[in-house]
Amino acid sequence: MDVGYYNDIGKRRNSNEDSYIAMPAIGLYIVADGVSSEKAGEVASKLATDGIAQMASYVISKNKNITLHQAKELLAICIDRVNEEIITLGKRDIAHRGMATTLLVAYISGDEVLIANVGDSRAYLYHGNKIKQITEDHTYVNELIKRGAISKTEAKTHEKRAYITRAIGAYKDVHPDFFTAFLGEGDVVMLCSDGLYDEVGDDKIEEILSQLNDMNSACKALVCEANKNGGRDNITVMCIKK
Repeated sequence: MDVGYYNDIGKRRNSNEDSYIAMPAIGLYIVADGVSSEKAGEVASKLATDGIAQMASYVISKNKNITLHQAKELLAICIDRVNEEIITLGKRDIAHRGMATTLLVAYISGDEVLIANVGDSRAYLYHGNKIKQITEDHTYVNELIKRGAISKTEAKTHEKRAYITRAIGAYKDVHPDFFTAFLGEGDVVMLCSDGLYDEVGDDKIEEILSQLNDMNSACKALVCEANKNGGRDNITVMCIKK
């Protein structure tokens, strides 16, 4: 695996509320995007990534033959625990009250990837010079799109486009979505916060991934493109090439 990652505060924000962890030795990759005001979102995303990494890596490192079904059960437990931890801290400390975060976790084993998702950070699969979104956004506008109430084009400028319907720390019961995908030789799993895809279209992402074989270089180029197009949010990109 060739693993690359890059993070930037962007052009408009005063703080960076994105967090990420890459653990190639055990096939675990995590991206989180804090959604609260002040610095509480930064705390929430860090708690989520660190908590998942600590709990999941301990189990995976002890059981290197873990199946995807077992990994799914493990991640569900880990996500529930970090959700509880963030809610508890928010209740105890007024400075962190209401903090929440998106959470995106990828576990890669052999030719398969398992994705766990809460919120609107995204996982994509780049295959045959095309990217395809693996995850589904937990947003108000995505619900409208699914009902046929608005188009994808209208969603980009909708007044509630930033409204997230699921987040870690927002509700007592958290319901992650799980997805699996097959990885062929040369395929790339790309994890990112909305700071990337809000600024960079699929065509440009495909162009960059087709031109740059080194994943660190590709991630840096993607972040630079997002900043060139406005950089209105924090930007995190992680690419894992088989």
